[in-house]
Order: sequence, then structure tokens, then C-alpha cells
Amino acid sequence: SLRDDAYHGFVRFRVPSARAAKFDNFMKPSTPARANSTAFTGGRAAQLRPSARALLGSWVLVALTPRCTGGASSAAEDIALFRSRGVHHGTDKVTGLHAYQTMYGQFLMPLRHAATPIKLFEIGLGCHTARTRRARAWGGNTQLWLELFPQSEIWEADFREECAANTRKAGGLKGINTVFGDQGDPATVQRWVRETGGSFNVIIDDGGHTNRQIKTSFDVLWPSLKPGGYYFMEDLQVGRTKGFNDGDPTFPVISDLMQSYIEQLVIGPPKPARGGHHGHAPIHAVANHSLPENVSFVLCQHEACVLGKRP
Repeated sequence: SLRDDAYHGFVRFRVPSARAAKFDNFMKPSTPARANSTAFTGGRAAQLRPSARALLGSWVLVALTPRCTGGASSAAEDIALFRSRGVHHGTDKVTGLHAYQTMYGQFLMPLRHAATPIKLFEIGLGCHTARTRRARAWGGNTQLWLELFPQSEIWEADFREECAANTRKAGGLKGINTVFGDQGDPATVQRWVRETGGSFNVIIDDGGHTNRQIKTSFDVLWPSLKPGGYYFMEDLQVGRTKGFNDGDPTFPVISDLMQSYIEQLVIGPPKPARGGHHGHAPIHAVANHSLPENVSFVLCQHEACVLGKRP
């Protein structure tokens, strides 16, 4: 299914072998008019890593979302590589029902080629999972970050300090900095910014997933994201589920909030009708939540969204 596809979020269609060569030439990146699209057919797939080649087969994939520049590899390769390494390290970002390689492959992976090492902050070390209840932090995410960004400054936040402390004592979490506390408490998140020094290139919310926690963390952390940085939110599919949504309008369902942000980006802020011009009303559920300052884009995929900050 598309949900389990490494290329979830792409348009896929078959090209008859007789036309593959013509399509390759048509979609060459060197063609100025088509340089912002990424496409592969069976012929060009031979240039890819084995993992990417196996996933591509005879499909053509055309990326419809913006391609980050500055990297030496294609969007399709980056998506396939993130999925492959994520499976290797056991992170649930690319296993089970999740297919977050779509957003991470397109936006995070090109940062491997950044001129200077990045600073990454993730909420959710993984001490809440079943296999960590023996006081051993799950390292699927951390090991993935260390492999992909070996020279970078990586921070992890979690609610259970004892779990991470025992893991570090046993030799785990080498190269990982940690902070602790409840992400739903503004004072705690503000303390995280002070302790880490802020100025993040990447922020990832893979924490408790309640609307209150996600919104509280975002409100405090967004100003600490550097211009040109990315803010990722995972597991948004639970936003209307009991236990994750307390019905407080101060903390709307994050899906509604993202849709409101997109509407404000596309149409503009809500305006009353005047001077013969029709106004437009805000999305009712998030009427009091204006688009944060310096949001460049909001792109959503299956169960997750990424917000970009203006350079």
C-alpha cells in the first residue's frame, strides 16, 4: 500500500520500456524547465544504491514537493537511504504504520551536506516503549542521528530521567546530550532552551503526542529554530483520540491547526468583508491561532507535518 511505500507522497506511474529512454531524456535535471523535479525510470535506476533500485523497480516517481538544494544525492535516493538506515537501527519512524522517510528524506537528509554541522533537538528519547521498562533507553533514533550526522550536536528530551541515566551509565547514549521534563509544561520547555542554548537547525517532536504537549512545545521552541530550519511533528493521527485531545480550545487538534496555518499562508489572515470585497472567516476550531512569525511553508504527509522557517 502507499502507506508502507518508501515513496509515499509521490506520484507513481509505469512507463512502457519502449518509451523509458525518451522519458529519461525528457526528465533530465539538466533541462532548465524541469530541473526542480526528480524522476527515475528503470534505466536510470541502475545508478542508484541497491536498496533504492529494489524499491524503484520499473516505476517512475516524480516529486511534487520542493527539493532541498545543496546535496549531492537525489530526493528519491535520500528517501530510500533514510528508510534503509532507519530499518537497520530499528526506529519506528519508518517501520510499522509510519512512513516518515518521505519528509525526512526530502528535508533532513540534504543537511548531511551542510557546510557546518547541524544542531538537532528531538523530543522523545524512547523510554516510554515496552522494551525500555527495564531502565534501558531505546536507541533507534539516536543511533540513526549519530550515523547520519556524526559531527553534529544532538539533543534528546524525555520525561523519564532515570531510564536515560541508567542507559548512559551502562555505556549507552554516547555522543547524545539529554534534558528531561514534561513537554506540556512551558516552564520546562523554556528551561530546555536555556540548557541547550537553543539555535537549532532541526527540531523533532516525537514525544507524548497530545495536542497540549505538541502545541506547548511548538510555541516555546519555534523562536529557537534558526532561520532556514525545519520543525517536524510526528504521529498527528491521534489528535482526535481520547487521551490525546482534552477538548481545550487553547490546544486545538494539531491537524486543524496545521490546516489553519496553511490557509493563512495561501489566502492570508482572516479579514472582514469591507468596501465591496468579500472577507474570509478563519477555520472555526482554530480561530484564535494566528500563523507564527517567519513560517515559510507547512507540508504534511501521512500522519506528520514539517514546518519550514524563512531563511
